[in-house]
Amino acid sequence: MLEIGAASFETAIQLATLRPDLRVVAIEPEPESLPSETTVEIHFGTFEEMSATEPFGVIYSNHVLEHVPQTRDFLGRIAGALATDGLALVVCPCGLRPSHELLFSDHLFHFTPRAIAFAAADAGLALLQSMPCPWEPLSRLFVFARGAGSIPAAPPDLMDARRSYLSIWAEAESRLLPQIGEAPLLFGAGEFSQLIRAYLPTVFDRIEAILVDDLRGARAFPKPLLRLSDIDLRGRTILIGVRPEAVPAVWGRLEALGAGRLLAVPIG
Repeated sequence: MLEIGAASFETAIQLATLRPDLRVVAIEPEPESLPSETTVEIHFGTFEEMSATEPFGVIYSNHVLEHVPQTRDFLGRIAGALATDGLALVVCPCGLRPSHELLFSDHLFHFTPRAIAFAAADAGLALLQSMPCPWEPLSRLFVFARGAGSIPAAPPDLMDARRSYLSIWAEAESRLLPQIGEAPLLFGAGEFSQLIRAYLPTVFDRIEAILVDDLRGARAFPKPLLRLSDIDLRGRTILIGVRPEAVPAVWGRLEALGAGRLLAVPIG
């Protein structure tokens, strides 16, 4: 089994633990962290630089394809490294549903099943299955095998839906500024808060501090970072900076802690 873009190698390590009979290989050009001890065969570098000595029964790639300039070349390399009866599992943002994934500047493509099936066919792969990603609803899991396959039907025109979604972000500052006051707090130091900083700069300028559960793993921001357990939330206005699907749970937690006013980016 080969994992392309292993980040912290956690997925590969878990698989190697569950299936010690498998040879597990992981490749990553910029590791987030390195395991102190593992049976995983780790390669540093890009998939393009890796030379496979034998075909893989399973190739897994999670949130790599949207960053790759040449889609067909990448899928072609997967086809070349895949065993005759092997499967490739590729996860990337879903092109059928406009979301904040459209706002990341390093996302070059988001794929509908039809678009990725055409690219895969040119690379010698058949799209066997396409489904919402079980662990990430804004992404899609595509399953490929070597050979030829059918092309899914064309989806409805998505341009109007994308324009509508982006207009919500364009109007978000004018909707939030009258409500947040002069010294709100921001909960969350992850990628969604980075989007708030990038696309709602006037709102972000007003933020007094950023709240997190754990200082470890917080991304870099030009604002003080405070642990949630160290601050009295009573009477405070808090903007929630997490993915939309996580907002209800975070809202309930902060409300239970006595937060004065809670706000989320009005994305529909």
